[in-house]
Amino acid sequence: MTGWRIGYVICPPELNVIVGRFLENYIGCPSSISDAAALVALKSEPLPDLVGQRELVHGWLERLGIPHTKSEGGIFIFPDFAEIMKKKGIANSVDLATYFLEEAGVATTPGVSFGEKYDAHLRISYCIETPKLALALEKLEKVIR
Repeated sequence: MTGWRIGYVICPPELNVIVGRFLENYIGCPSSISDAAALVALKSEPLPDLVGQRELVHGWLERLGIPHTKSEGGIFIFPDFAEIMKKKGIANSVDLATYFLEEAGVATTPGVSFGEKYDAHLRISYCIETPKLALALEKLEKVIR
């Protein structure tokens, strides 16, 4: 819950202490309103199956041979689309994100937003319902092939 000083992190066990120290200063002392809002948010909607969704995207990328590092936490994956860009004659990640949006109706974030060296990457969020995620991957695959 961005801005409400409430949240939680799922991370590898070896990072628990480090992440805990960092978060002490960012999510400590939430207001009673934030507490109540978080309780409603957590009780009112089922939490997404992030592990299953991550595995869906990871498997899709593996099947298509798109290089990536498997996410161990969070809601994003950051694949390298250099080969696809070359095949399609697409010059940069902004153009690729635009192509995916216009041709497949799927929004991604250009990798260049995270530094010039990532201009062949896109950030893909997998934090949506599994059926919608599967449909988005199908649409992307059609325009990639």
